[in-house]
Amino acid sequence: MKRIGSLLIVAALTLGMVGCVAPPTEYKLTISSTEGGEITGLGEGTFTYEEGEVVNLIATPASGYRFVRWTGDVDTIEDAEAPSTTITVKGNYSITAIFEPIPAERYSLTISSTVGGSVTTPGEGTFTYDASTVVTLVAMPTSGYLFVNWTGNADSIDDVNAPSTTITMNDNYSIRANFIAIPPVRHTLTISSTAGGSVITPGEGTFTYDAGTIVSLVAMPATGYHFVGWTGDVGAIANINAASTTITMNGSCSIRADFSVDSPSAPGIGYTEAQAEALIIILVNSQRQQSGLPGLSEDPLLASLAKEHSISMVMNDFFGHERYPGERSFCYGQLPGTIRGENIAMIPTRLTIPGPYLSLEEVCEWAVSAWMSSSGHRANILHPSYTRTGVGVSFSEGGEYLYITQMFEGYY
Repeated sequence: MKRIGSLLIVAALTLGMVGCVAPPTEYKLTISSTEGGEITGLGEGTFTYEEGEVVNLIATPASGYRFVRWTGDVDTIEDAEAPSTTITVKGNYSITAIFEPIPAERYSLTISSTVGGSVTTPGEGTFTYDASTVVTLVAMPTSGYLFVNWTGNADSIDDVNAPSTTITMNDNYSIRANFIAIPPVRHTLTISSTAGGSVITPGEGTFTYDAGTIVSLVAMPATGYHFVGWTGDVGAIANINAASTTITMNGSCSIRADFSVDSPSAPGIGYTEAQAEALIIILVNSQRQQSGLPGLSEDPLLASLAKEHSISMVMNDFFGHERYPGERSFCYGQLPGTIRGENIAMIPTRLTIPGPYLSLEEVCEWAVSAWMSSSGHRANILHPSYTRTGVGVSFSEGGEYLYITQMFEGYY
């Protein structure tokens, strides 16, 4: 009986011990995430787990975002920096998955240009853009140049031959806008002359010039002839009636200098205009030499201007220094640093009408003597700075008067 009782007592003790085992401890795990991703698999919210249970955590970023870390009660997380990890539940925990936007990749664009233009959009230099940005490019040539193409890292330029295009920023690029000078338009000028003279500037024949070039023209009559005018393609000639003028090369053209025999002197006058011009210079240089001054050399341009003015006074029936429309100005062709002067005279070719004509010497000496008796005219003749002169004379209609113009020029 004791043995049985003893067994009963043991059984009773054993049954009592089983009835005293405590239930497992449970804890709450709260899981959340920031903007830019989510917790996949488990999900987000509050969950209950037994103590010691190992829970899988998977943080999945949305497009354009990346996982950063787990924050909160992270002491039992295996790797708080890993998007896929585990947490061992040993208490009530609250954890959050942190996401952030992926920073855009950025590239540099270096832009330059050759001589002859510039890149106006976005400019020149080095610029930084997000990857895949489409950048507008505008190359602007300066006057006289044209755009050729884009060179350098040009593979992602939409059209390398277009001055206005785009480039897509997939890498660091360096590009250049290339320009070249526009070849000048060239025109030909063909020059000839009639008998009685020649074109001494630029000469006679065919010449080639850039469009817009202003070309000097000088026609020189031979002895016994005078210049009449320019004929042919004369639309761009400054003054078709002037022996010394210019032509602007707006197109190819052909021109001719026309000359004519000097009109015979009036009956009874035994000298020509050319002889009078030559003698005036001789007499004026004689006056200068008497005053210890060097003689003046004859200048073709001054002679042409003087002749033009004497003819103008006859044709327009006036006597004075002013220039009429169509006549070149007093300072035409004058070089910087020079000064000019002018004497004019209207001398009768005979003392009485009717009466005998004066000789060449008498008419010219009368003119120079009158100038020397006038302070202003005398000052021109004896001006020490003058070194060049030109004389042009013209008989009046009927030959009753000889109109004389003498021009002077020298450096200050």
